[in-house]
Amino acid sequence: MKRKRNSDDQGGQIDLTPMLDVVFIMLIFFIVTASFVKLPKAEYALTGAVTSEAKKPKIIVAVTETNDFVYGDKTIESRNLKRELQKIYADAGSAAELSMRMDAKSNAESWNTLFKAATDAGIPKENIYLSIDSEQAN
Repeated sequence: MKRKRNSDDQGGQIDLTPMLDVVFIMLIFFIVTASFVKLPKAEYALTGAVTSEAKKPKIIVAVTETNDFVYGDKTIESRNLKRELQKIYADAGSAAELSMRMDAKSNAESWNTLFKAATDAGIPKENIYLSIDSEQAN
């Protein structure tokens, strides 16, 4: 026997619209009723950068192109250089660094004089630095 097909038959398709409505309503219900877990926040105390060593005071002695020794506003004669460096180093503390700022036109003898006076004044060799002002050399 043959079955007769009814023209009203939709060919076995199911309307999913009501099911989607129910799914969205359930989704909204669970979102609204869910209790959210609040995780504890990590609090950090931000401070300034910490270095392994405290900043060392600097003693800056300049040698001009005329081979004069200058500390601050004061010109130091080469015969008094050791005594003046001892005073300055004692005031600055034993961790002080000496920066020898040399003019590019100054001679090597004045460099050597300053270095020798600094070491004789008790400043350790590892705390003595040399920089050359090359701006005026051109």
